Amino acid sequence: MKRLFIVLLLAILVASGSFFPVFSSTFSARVESDRVHVKISSSLTQNITSLFEKTITVSARSLSEAADVIEQQIRAKSPQASLKDLSIQCVFTNSTIAIHVEFDVLSVVSKREEVVAANFTWRAFSVLFDLETEKVHYNLVGKTYFLPAIPRYQNMTRTRFYENRTLPTTLYRALDIAGNVTMLRFSVLGQSLSRWEMTYDVAKVETTYRLKAGRVLDLAAGRELNASTTWFGIWMDLTGEITILGYAGLRGETIVSETQIGPSQVLMLMAVLIPILAMITVHLVEEKRTKARAEAKHR
Repeated sequence: MKRLFIVLLLAILVASGSFFPVFSSTFSARVESDRVHVKISSSLTQNITSLFEKTITVSARSLSEAADVIEQQIRAKSPQASLKDLSIQCVFTNSTIAIHVEFDVLSVVSKREEVVAANFTWRAFSVLFDLETEKVHYNLVGKTYFLPAIPRYQNMTRTRFYENRTLPTTLYRALDIAGNVTMLRFSVLGQSLSRWEMTYDVAKVETTYRLKAGRVLDLAAGRELNASTTWFGIWMDLTGEITILGYAGLRGETIVSETQIGPSQVLMLMAVLIPILAMITVHLVEEKRTKARAEAKHR
């Protein structure tokens, strides 16, 4: 019964957001006429160990090495693709790590008249190599910073490890999870684009595909002491977003858009707008009738 209570308490704390503040990671891609511009903010929150305070802009040889590795992983999924204008900034605090990355992917966008097609088979790339700058490891952070901390919790009395918020797990599984924490791993974005949420912004005349991957990293250690439980862990959320001008549909893992609104787009917009306008009209008519009845009662 006590074990069940602990698990339920963990679930409630996580669901309420008071368990520990988590900064969401985002993978954002915007299709341009001849390239895809990518902005990545890969962030994690942790209190399983003590880190350090440091902000670094990766440059020179370290940036060149990172560009080669990232391009290699993108090309592994889209051989024709190439990388340009990479920038990386690393922000470490005592309890967070944030890696901000920007770059362009070339040779994945084609344009014929007003039709733009962007191939996104490369989006789920994962960099599984160590990246280092100024003696700071900013990609395989689990191996460097978190793996050595796990045995300390095993030696604490009445401490259990949990995976995915409420699932009790073993020391060996906790070591595996902690040791494999990687900042530039986006395999979860490989979920078919047909399962991403598609929205069309009439005002901006652009289409957006979104995937809320949710919690992609969740390792916790709960220590029960004096009728209360103290929680330690590592957490990371991830959201993917792709934006393209015009009304866009899918052709497999390629997003196809007409940058100018043609007859087919007008019909699609009418199909969306007419029911909305009809609902507004009905509401206004009903509101007018209600007001007229109310006035008639007061006469």
